[in-house]
Amino acid sequence: MVRLWSFVAIATLLGLGLSVDAHACRMNLPPEQELARGYEAGAIKAIALVRVETAHYASAASRDAHQWGAHGRVVRSLLGTDLPAEIEFGPGLCVGRRAPEPKPGDAWVVYLWIDHTGQYVSWLALTLDEAREFDPVLNGRL
Repeated sequence: MVRLWSFVAIATLLGLGLSVDAHACRMNLPPEQELARGYEAGAIKAIALVRVETAHYASAASRDAHQWGAHGRVVRSLLGTDLPAEIEFGPGLCVGRRAPEPKPGDAWVVYLWIDHTGQYVSWLALTLDEAREFDPVLNGRL
């Protein structure tokens, strides 16, 4: 009986691990779809034009992604008020594409949502060119 419960527990843990990974990868859509999803869900509460100050790799490169993180200073609010002066941003673990990697001095557009503590948090970050291409809301603002 103990052996059966051990098997069930291990199978459950493996199943949970696999479903979490699969779910995480499914949630990372191409940037234009992720942007549309954010608008449709009402999640995007602010948009900031950000100048990258520092960038770093957060993990080793894999076949389809190289996770990075960046820190930037808000240059201008494109939507929303009371934005923080500085923002941390970066793609998720399974970006589904090779997202461009920021370099100090680059301009990025960061889409923000508000978390449970009331703080702005990065929803999606796009290069300036990507934002111009994918986001009609920004027409005339950039």
